[in-house]
Amino acid sequence: MPAHLPKELQDLIRLMLTLDPKGRITIQQIKQHPWYLGLPDETPRTPTGQDRPEEPYLVDIKELKENSDVVSNLKLLGWEESELMNELLDTKMTMAKTFYKLLIEHKNLPMDDDEPKIQKSYET
Repeated sequence: MPAHLPKELQDLIRLMLTLDPKGRITIQQIKQHPWYLGLPDETPRTPTGQDRPEEPYLVDIKELKENSDVVSNLKLLGWEESELMNELLDTKMTMAKTFYKLLIEHKNLPMDDDEPKIQKSYET
């Protein structure tokens, strides 16, 4: 987990990535989580602790099609397709975009031979 992420966001990510679906946080619970509600967190927002404006993170349909495995994994976390697409295509940074960006970064990391391989998607 990137150390520069706010503690509340790290907590939410852990809850969303719980392997056991029965123990995984629901969309309703996500929407009540302090990070989602925008409650203050004391953790610096950048690795250096400096406040700087976040660059816009824009996603287009072509990119979403190229990363359909990531989109499928976001659906598994509980997003309905229309809500997910609206959030991913929004010009503002949304929760869906935050998780999309983190999953893309993870997907693009070089794989270590010692690390277990992660299944790309659970599509049926």
